[in-house]
Amino acid sequence: MPFAHPEFLVSTDWLAEHLADGDVRVFETTVFLRRQDGGGLRVESGRAEYEAGHIPGAGFLDLQGDFSDNEQRLRFMMPSAEVFAEAAGRHGISEASRLVLYDRAGSAWAARLWWMFRSMGCEGAAVLDGGWRRWTAEGRPVSTDEASYDPTTFTPAADPARFADLAEVRAFVDSRGSDGSCLINALGPDQHSGADGGVSLSSSSRAASWD
Repeated sequence: MPFAHPEFLVSTDWLAEHLADGDVRVFETTVFLRRQDGGGLRVESGRAEYEAGHIPGAGFLDLQGDFSDNEQRLRFMMPSAEVFAEAAGRHGISEASRLVLYDRAGSAWAARLWWMFRSMGCEGAAVLDGGWRRWTAEGRPVSTDEASYDPTTFTPAADPARFADLAEVRAFVDSRGSDGSCLINALGPDQHSGADGGVSLSSSSRAASWD
């Protein structure tokens, strides 16, 4: 079955052919969640791995440092449109950029930033199909040169239809999806149940506070 939205992905062949295109912006987005001895997870930037070798011409986006509202209690919360736009522009990304994102895991971090950029109006954002693993498995070139793009202006056009806030999720849970909506937990089975030790309470528990 063909992918319903092929524009959301780019292949390694496509990227290899278009790395030098003036409007293409390539960024690594790797984040690591390190297990702590006392329980829980520690967020660690993947910048060191990026600096040790990355796709030629790629820059690095720090999800937690630059693209999260770190005043919030929860990690990786969407920043304001103004903060997001400043960070994007500083990295040389405009709303019209052909943006290609990748990471070193299963593309979850790349997909996170892809969603954020598209939610802010960058319709040219895409995820590299197979990410770093496929790129290196195919023997494609790797660089240690620090990449940078000239700063530009990112004009945000936030689309609230592309994300749900707490009130909307709570209304869905209370209505048990009577409006036809579908709530999907994309965590792995052990994370969903709390069996991996990353949380102290099953994430499926209704005992959790909404506050």
